[in-house]
Amino acid sequence: MANQKEFLTEQQKKVVVPVLAGAVLLGALGFIVYQTQAELISVKRDVSLVRQKIKLVQTLQVKQKEEKDVLKSFPPAEKRNDVIKDIANMARLEGLQVDEIDPKESELPGTNFINLALGIRGAGNYLSMARFIKRLEAGDNFILISSLNLNGFDLKSRTGSRRSKSSDSLLDDHRDFDIIINVFLVKP
Repeated sequence: MANQKEFLTEQQKKVVVPVLAGAVLLGALGFIVYQTQAELISVKRDVSLVRQKIKLVQTLQVKQKEEKDVLKSFPPAEKRNDVIKDIANMARLEGLQVDEIDPKESELPGTNFINLALGIRGAGNYLSMARFIKRLEAGDNFILISSLNLNGFDLKSRTGSRRSKSSDSLLDDHRDFDIIINVFLVKP
């Protein structure tokens, strides 16, 4: 048994050992490359998510600025008395007699707004009321007219596009009116 044949000759060992070492190194290098690629893909995904988050933050900032700009166009709640005076003056400038203004406030849940409902009673003619409403619509405040009653005014007396003398007098006659104007104010 002393003379057993060696599995590999010296010359084969000189070739096989470096080849096996190279294979082990290539395997290790392949594993490192695979891990690096996986990390690179993960980093690319993270970078993509960060870019998306940056875009969302920028969009949010723009929306917040737009909301602030919109809120600036509404009067603050502290100016409610000025708003009431301005609306009463508009009515008087258009020839309406204002007898009473009954303000009622209510918060609009889930918003930054207060609804200031102004119940206004007075007297005037149809044309003055129409000019008053037009002036309100052209004004700076965001308003909503929720009710308008011109007592004694009957639109049925008008025929077609021509007005008779009786319908002209209806337009010119002073009638009692009730109007509810909702003005939206920003909470303090």
